[in-house]
Amino acid sequence: MYTVSNIVRLAHHLGEQTFVLRVLSISDIAENRVHKMLTPCRRVLEEVCPFYYPFGNTSVRNVLQDCQLVGDNIKVLFLGSGDLRNALKTAGNRKNIANLDIHLNDLNPLVVARNILILKIISADGFDIQNEEDRSFLWDLWYNAEWPESTRKRFESFLKELLDNNLPDNVVIPKSSYLRTLKTVWSTWISIISKSKLESDLFMKKIQKERKNGWLRLPKIDVDPNESPESLFPEIVDGNASLLALTLKGFPSSFRKKIEEEARSYYSTGSCRLPNGMGNVCVNPTMLDPTTYRWQVDYELSPFDGYLPLTREELDTSDDKGILIRTCQKILKNLVADFKKRIDGIKIFFHLEEAVEFCLSESTLVFDLIDCSNLADHIGLVHLISGCEKILADTPGAMLFTETMTWKLLAPSVLEYVEETLCCPLSLIPTIYGLQLLSHVELGSSKPTNNLLDNNISIVMLCWKKAPTFQNVTLGSSPDLNRCLNKLAQRCFLPQNLQNSKLSMKIAPIAGARYFSGELLSLTPFSFSYVVNSMIARVGGGDPLCFDAVDVPPVYNLSRRTLEAWKNNEILSKFSSILQVNLLNRILAGKRGFQHSAVMRLVLAPQDKFANNNLEAIYRQQLSICENDFSDPEIHVIDNFKLDVKQNAEGEIETAGISFVLVPDHGLKRSHCAYVFDVANPLLPIFIFECVTFMNVEIYRLPYPFLPKRSQPPVTKSSYMKVDSCIESIDKYTLKIVIECRKNISGLTVSPNQTLPCESVHGLILSLRQPNDIEPLALNFPFPILVNDICATLHRNTRSIDMVLKKALFEPWPCEFQATTQSRWNVDNLKPWKDGSELESQLMIHLCHQYKMKEIRSPLSQNEQKTDFRSNMSALKYVRRVILSLMESNKEFVCIRRKDSPKIPEWYIRVHLPVRVSPLGSPILLLSANDIRLYEILNSQGKVDLQQSSDDFTRIFEAPRYKKNPDENRAHKMLTPCRRILLEMCPFYYPFGNTSVRNVLQDCQLVGDNIKVLFLGSGDLRNTLKTAGNRKYIANLDIHLNDVNPSVVARNILILKIISEDGFDIQNEEDVSFLWDLWYNAEWPESTRKRFELVLKEILDNNLPDNVVIPKSSSLITLETVWSKWISIISKRESESNLFMKKIQKERKTVMFNGWFKLHKIDVDPNESPESFFPKIVDGYATSLALTFKGFPSAFTKKIEEEARSYYSTGSCRLANGMGNVCVNPTMVDLTTYRWQVQFQLSPFDGYLPLTREELDTSNDKGILIRTCQKILKNLVTDYKKRIDGVKIFFHLEDAVEFCLSESTLVFDLIDCSNLADHIGLVHLINGCEKILADTPGSMLFTETITWKSLAPSGLEYVEETLCCPLSLIPTIYGMQLLSHVELGSSKPTNNLFGNRIPAIMLCWKKAPTFQNVTLSPSPDLNRCLNKLAQRCFLPKNLQNCKVSMESTEKTGVRLFLRELLSLTPLTFSYVVNSMIARVGGEDPLFFRADAVELPLVYNLSRRTLEAWKNNEILLKFSSAMQTNLWNRVPTVPRGFQHTAAMRLVLAPQDKFVKNYLEAISRQQLSFFISEDDFSDPEIHVIDNFRLKVMQNAEGEIKIAGIFFLLVPDHGLKLSHCAYVFDVANPSKPILLFESGMDVEKYDQPEPYPFPPKKSQPPVTKSSFMKVDSCIESIDKYSLKIAIECRKNISGLTVSPNQTLPCESVHGLTLSLRQPNDIEPLALNFPFPILVNDICATLHSNTRSIDLILKKALYEPWPCEFQATTQSRWNVDNLKPWKDGSELESELIIHLGLQYKMMDVIRSNLSQNEQKTDFRSNMSASKQVRRVIDSLMLNNQEFVCIRRKDSPQTPNWCIRVHLPVRVSPLGSPILLLSAIDIRSYEKFSLQGKVDVQQSSDDFNRIFEAPRYKKNPDGDMSTIWTFNSEEEQLLRYVLRLNSTKIVPSTWQKKNLPQGENNSWLATFVSPLYDDFPVGQESLNAIQKKVQTSCGACNKIFENLKRCSRCRSIFYCSVECQRGHWTQHKNECKNSEN
Repeated sequence: MYTVSNIVRLAHHLGEQTFVLRVLSISDIAENRVHKMLTPCRRVLEEVCPFYYPFGNTSVRNVLQDCQLVGDNIKVLFLGSGDLRNALKTAGNRKNIANLDIHLNDLNPLVVARNILILKIISADGFDIQNEEDRSFLWDLWYNAEWPESTRKRFESFLKELLDNNLPDNVVIPKSSYLRTLKTVWSTWISIISKSKLESDLFMKKIQKERKNGWLRLPKIDVDPNESPESLFPEIVDGNASLLALTLKGFPSSFRKKIEEEARSYYSTGSCRLPNGMGNVCVNPTMLDPTTYRWQVDYELSPFDGYLPLTREELDTSDDKGILIRTCQKILKNLVADFKKRIDGIKIFFHLEEAVEFCLSESTLVFDLIDCSNLADHIGLVHLISGCEKILADTPGAMLFTETMTWKLLAPSVLEYVEETLCCPLSLIPTIYGLQLLSHVELGSSKPTNNLLDNNISIVMLCWKKAPTFQNVTLGSSPDLNRCLNKLAQRCFLPQNLQNSKLSMKIAPIAGARYFSGELLSLTPFSFSYVVNSMIARVGGGDPLCFDAVDVPPVYNLSRRTLEAWKNNEILSKFSSILQVNLLNRILAGKRGFQHSAVMRLVLAPQDKFANNNLEAIYRQQLSICENDFSDPEIHVIDNFKLDVKQNAEGEIETAGISFVLVPDHGLKRSHCAYVFDVANPLLPIFIFECVTFMNVEIYRLPYPFLPKRSQPPVTKSSYMKVDSCIESIDKYTLKIVIECRKNISGLTVSPNQTLPCESVHGLILSLRQPNDIEPLALNFPFPILVNDICATLHRNTRSIDMVLKKALFEPWPCEFQATTQSRWNVDNLKPWKDGSELESQLMIHLCHQYKMKEIRSPLSQNEQKTDFRSNMSALKYVRRVILSLMESNKEFVCIRRKDSPKIPEWYIRVHLPVRVSPLGSPILLLSANDIRLYEILNSQGKVDLQQSSDDFTRIFEAPRYKKNPDENRAHKMLTPCRRILLEMCPFYYPFGNTSVRNVLQDCQLVGDNIKVLFLGSGDLRNTLKTAGNRKYIANLDIHLNDVNPSVVARNILILKIISEDGFDIQNEEDVSFLWDLWYNAEWPESTRKRFELVLKEILDNNLPDNVVIPKSSSLITLETVWSKWISIISKRESESNLFMKKIQKERKTVMFNGWFKLHKIDVDPNESPESFFPKIVDGYATSLALTFKGFPSAFTKKIEEEARSYYSTGSCRLANGMGNVCVNPTMVDLTTYRWQVQFQLSPFDGYLPLTREELDTSNDKGILIRTCQKILKNLVTDYKKRIDGVKIFFHLEDAVEFCLSESTLVFDLIDCSNLADHIGLVHLINGCEKILADTPGSMLFTETITWKSLAPSGLEYVEETLCCPLSLIPTIYGMQLLSHVELGSSKPTNNLFGNRIPAIMLCWKKAPTFQNVTLSPSPDLNRCLNKLAQRCFLPKNLQNCKVSMESTEKTGVRLFLRELLSLTPLTFSYVVNSMIARVGGEDPLFFRADAVELPLVYNLSRRTLEAWKNNEILLKFSSAMQTNLWNRVPTVPRGFQHTAAMRLVLAPQDKFVKNYLEAISRQQLSFFISEDDFSDPEIHVIDNFRLKVMQNAEGEIKIAGIFFLLVPDHGLKLSHCAYVFDVANPSKPILLFESGMDVEKYDQPEPYPFPPKKSQPPVTKSSFMKVDSCIESIDKYSLKIAIECRKNISGLTVSPNQTLPCESVHGLTLSLRQPNDIEPLALNFPFPILVNDICATLHSNTRSIDLILKKALYEPWPCEFQATTQSRWNVDNLKPWKDGSELESELIIHLGLQYKMMDVIRSNLSQNEQKTDFRSNMSASKQVRRVIDSLMLNNQEFVCIRRKDSPQTPNWCIRVHLPVRVSPLGSPILLLSAIDIRSYEKFSLQGKVDVQQSSDDFNRIFEAPRYKKNPDGDMSTIWTFNSEEEQLLRYVLRLNSTKIVPSTWQKKNLPQGENNSWLATFVSPLYDDFPVGQESLNAIQKKVQTSCGACNKIFENLKRCSRCRSIFYCSVECQRGHWTQHKNECKNSEN
């Protein structure tokens, strides 16, 4: 590395020779092509290529596919061609083109030489691409860095042919200078491959080293100077391979790993080939710099990039290895094969020169198609289209294609990229640049990106064609044109001081760092000259035409004079010089890294302007050119020069040559020298050349590329019209036309050259009726004008015409209407969107991935005018929403109407479903649309036949569904089986959560790069933030949030918007207060209101957070309505806001008042008002909250209570800031009634409790709770923001069960349901989730219940009672496996040690394995379960019986039990049974005989409707809406409509009720109720599946109600049938009455029946086979009868379980017979595992059958539990001892007593005839096992044996206890054990699988201890068991626990290993009771947990226990001694 001191020392050493310059003659510089200096861009790309692209990195493309060219001879130009593949693809796939000339241009001789060589190879007669050897040779040449000998030899032979001028027949090299350069390259390649073996090996090592060094050039990586490329290289290789594998998302992870390994192999070596056993002997010379012999290939390039993305169909997976290579070679093979087939008629021309110079110098060639690849990213879009416009043909089909990969770094949208780079809006591009942009960038992209899953920037292709020219129009000065040219000039003429350009670069990161400065600084004065003069050449006018407002720095004067002289064809002088680079210049060039220079300028300045000591001044970073030097008239900046450099083998610059052009009278002094600067870093010159006096000078002649337009000949006629002026603006042309005529003038006519239906034209003709001898004036314009907006005014007095022509900004161009039929899509041939391909992803999610409607921020300054009306993004976003609505709504008839207009709609549309797939891969929706505004115009012009128009409209819009206005589609979806009020109206609203936050990913082991998580009924957002912020090893996480409440979803999106903003800092006090206000407080100060309003307005402008997706547009519309209402609430006037706050506070008190009495089951005193009783309620809630802090000092809990009291009083809590409240928090208000609906108990602190002492923020006595909770919230938000990349959050606004049942494409790896089961029933929840839960090893479903204690006394009974079946039948009936071992109680201690709150139970589920080759038969146990479920789903015959049921459920929770009971419907039963059928097969109703349950007749119509829906038959939808009157409103008041649990719809004739409805209801008389026998009437029907929508008024009364339900067409109802809605829990009177006369229409099912039947198995065709004849499943076993279809003798039955030891249970087994040998084995699989050791199989030879009895593994862990990964198990070595200084220091016995109280567990009353549900529910065995665990933990014994009390056998277990007790990750105490299962040992011993001596040694070693020496039985402590159930359960617990831990280090060392092993490394931990603390024992437990001294009664934290009785505590020895006289009797009694 060069330093100042080292450089100065070197300079002194070298002396004066350092500064000597050697001048060469002009002939030594280079060939003639270097002298041509036409290019306006001085980019370093032209001088030195820093990185070389020998092969392409983008997908191959046939450029002819996108255009319609007509003609026999087509010329195509690939500008900056690079890779040859596009040329091959185009040539091989051309259509109807006889002769095709392909011109390939590239600056790099290596690229051209490679391409000609490849053409030579593939065109050779002996080359066969189908041949493996030939294909490998081509692949080596094209892609591999090193070659074997065979490749080297063939390569050498082809090179020699080329050097002998044997070019391919169809290849043309137009210039001989090109060929000489190419031969030099080929000769160099021969010299490289001709090295000796030793030289070649050394050379390969050198190249590999250089290749690795290339990675250190990554621009965003700071290289550690201590880090070598060798050590860093493996990490780089892994990273690049992982990135490549990410492009194959959606493929299995195992497949991607293979791809990653293959990519890693390439990146490591630079070569990839299929294995052939050949070693490499030489380097691929085509990838080296031929001048320096160095590696210059781009560091990220790989062969696979040019073939990605790959579809599943393209992949060649015939072998696991080399998948990518084989696939890419297959594509390349097809490419070459197609080319060789169509090679006739193709000529390929090669042009070796700079792209823009080629365009500008070509005067004869004109091309029909030009493809520029991404050349615009290198030389600038301005230069590219300026040059290409000159050589693009002016024919209808001629096109120019440009690409950009870096557009996103320059502008946020492609529209802004184009307008920013060209410095003008779209509407001025045709005038300034002469091209028309065919790509409608103002509308976004029409083609979906291939990259849906990662964040790579998509490539944008732009299509251009020549714009029409002006005719008879000469432009005048225009402000808009001047503004554009001014902007361009400011970029072309750099600031007066070059140093200011460095400032531009620093500012550039806003728009893309060096990309922006490259785009900016590549422009030169030459660029401006070319743009302006090309415009002059097209439109005429003077120079500089419209531009005179640019302040050009004086330093450019000489450059401008030279340009003018060149343009005027004057003589110029060309100066040239060559510099032999010495140390000074080499260091100057290397100081910044010459290869990274972006742009250069040449400065001519006198030598004396620099400091004398150049070297030292430069390397001390001193500015030799002072700041004002560039104002010196002797200093000149030259932009148009040519710099040619040559590098040595080390990559250092060896020689540099410069050429530039000046006018002869340049005025330079003899001392003027040439200095080359890098504009991006102008502190130091790169090169210092000699004085101009010593340079070579010669005459320079080359024509200027843009000749001025020839002036029009003067008009000789006496009367004519001419355009006097034309001013063009962004949106119009304004013309002044002069009429030269002395006669009278009149009758002006404007005739557009219109071709209907196009409403725009390029040309028009003006004509006058008088005088008739004046010729019409034809005008033409580059940008089309609107025909209907032409405004022309004839002024007779001034003889002139004023004309204003509006541009067609919102109308297609005429050329677009002229597209041929062949170029248009044939929609009849397009496939539907869901066609079985990869496009089956849900439409809305696909659309949201393709274009997310977020705000596109324009980087325009405030003073800068908008660029184009088409850049109005708000209109574009609206149109996108319209498109989304059309695609999602599934409606056939739609009208589009202006919101604020009372007129008729703008459009009537008929939608032609289904959505189709366009040729671009995007979804399209075919429409037939009527433009009403156009119809009105045509009608006013008398051009419409009214009768015919009416007939047409009727014919087009004729359909049964087009009557009125169909309701919103989401209201029609009636999939949910639970008819709960939750669907109709939310009675209580939970705006924030009331349970602790949880990372759901923490409890599961998910594998994969893209994980999908669903929060069903999500509610609060905190779990989402926790999960996203704490995910591990998951690159991309899709979180889906579902909720039915729009306010919840709207709140969550709003919070995400706030915390995702760049300016939001959660550590900032103001920001966290704002977030806290929004999240929790009922009232806000002004500062919160203002910020909230700003955020809302941004969201309403569709500025959603970047990672938020709302898949359905209908959901977005609903949410926008919510946000709009929130704005209206906070925008009230001060007086209105104050009144509203008072109203809300009053309602809040009323809600809390009613809730308090309901909670405590107290009848409300009618004389008691909420206001007077409110303080007592507040005290009660505050006291309850403070109880959670028991164990804390009383003074502390009083502070907590006071803080809670403050919140409950006001509904708000914040740290004191002195601000008053001005408005209500609108997010907590019911938006239909504007009433307070927040749940009465809810407080912000609930979601953060319980709190530990460490978590509490006690820095201040006040606000402890708020500060603590805010601290936790801060950490939550901080973690989320750190990990926000890779997280996408989807919001689904719909009912939870409907969402599950309607989703056919989404499958989730993890589903969390919170406590949704308490609201909609566990049956519905797991039945729906089973459908969308992924069937992968780590996938899980979490359900939670808070109200379980009201339904059952334990978690086990809760599950079995709610699901109506025992645990062992759940996998069969519901398809789910319960991973939580509820039969053992809880493994996690409750957090509520002192309170009386019921702990929540979390249940974990996964998909159960399915039956295989088994079809179930009727089973008593299954029938019993389905019978029980049916009894709940089909309510009693008389609805009033439900009231009796409700009264009899007081013991189990009144309404909570009813909620679970009454939420079940016939639809529930249908879903459960049919989902079971879909899994296991069979007939309907499978296991459930129709006569097994007495189904009430009232359900017959409902059941028929269900069957019709399931069979996809026609259904009718009945709907009705009513404005409720007194009759309907009164019944809801006494019951409270919001408290309704479950409803049913009853259809009954009107005459079944009393006529005088109003009087009966008003008097509350039940004179109209349905009598007890009425429900046996066949005319009365109960309908369960219906949709009820209600709207309430401000008083909470029902204002409007609407109902929808389905029936079969032959329903048999009378006209008098009415609909009555009943609350099932109180069926005395209906809630609502809908009279007859409903709307009926055909119901087109938006959703199919969610559980289609399982496809039947094909019949067995073999003559001999086994099949299951019957399978009867019971609670504890499977009983199978297997038939053997065979006529031969049968024998030798073998049963082979699929066992993996040490697990003793399996899901599958295989039956096989020894004879006959041709019968195939029968594989069986079962959802519930079976015991391997209890399989009973009997072969009956006479009946040819097998009886198989399989006992279920009720007391054995499941196989999946033994398969748990090491990472998911506890490492016991890391667990802390129980007494570790934390809060767990409470004594073990006290802790155990609190956690599980061993009292009788009262079970539900079962009838005597009802069988026990499961052996695992035997509570007595469970209690005994708990006592065993208790004994193990408290005995403190090291050696224990467990023995059966009444058995003389040896012990069941011998156990070594590893003390001390430890603390598990769950917070429970665990005791590590090493145990030997004696019964298992005896079994292995009998089987001869035990080495007796080794077993004895093992036993002695393990049980060696001081207390255990001679007599083991004597020294061992014995624990007794009493029956076999206890033994089985204890063994089950020990084996289950062994699957949860990694054995300790001691156990790994000492315990025997192996399959036949009886030893276990296990543990015991309490089997907690689900609700251990009952009210009756709370006082006794609290007495034990003493916190005050027994003597002085003072509260202390560290009390000492009496060592004798251990029942009393003291603070000191003195207190204990003083208290002994009182305590001694109690102490002695305790001891006895």
